[in-house]
Amino acid sequence: MNVASRALHDSPMTEDPRKRVARRLRAIRTRHAETAEMSFGFFGGATVLWCDPQTGQFEPTAEFAADVPREQIEYLGSAYADIGFLLNLIDRSFQEIERLKQRQPATAPPALINRNYATQAAIKCGEPLYIRYLEQGHSLEPGAGTEAIEAAQRAAVRIQSKKELNTDAAAQQRWLAHCRDFEAWRQGR
Repeated sequence: MNVASRALHDSPMTEDPRKRVARRLRAIRTRHAETAEMSFGFFGGATVLWCDPQTGQFEPTAEFAADVPREQIEYLGSAYADIGFLLNLIDRSFQEIERLKQRQPATAPPALINRNYATQAAIKCGEPLYIRYLEQGHSLEPGAGTEAIEAAQRAAVRIQSKKELNTDAAAQQRWLAHCRDFEAWRQGR
């Protein structure tokens, strides 16, 4: 098991995985910040050099066997700069997420956003058991056609159009309550 895997597995399994990841990210940031002046280079294809920030002199930090592919040496030699790039990318991504959260419409609770309740309502209108529910609890005439079924549904949810189910938080709440009533009726019949 490598050091990175061990760091994730050494913590108690009861710990929230998000907290484990956050703790590991803090540790990576700390190690990276402590060596912020580091600079690496290559010499002769098989040696990774480290630049001492005090003297400005490059000193060998790792030497590789002659048969180690150059790509692997470059990967290891570039790891420090790559980690810095990725930490910066993570920071910018979190900033963008926060910016987008602030632009979310305040009319609908987050759990309701991006649901297509209008489609759900249309599908329900074709379900025989739902139609029976409308007949028994919402004054739909038995054997009524599609238009009457949809009108009974709109009346039950107090909307003019199914489109409101995707745009109006209050209509969404009424639709969800209507669905809960239907489920209770279905299970109690």
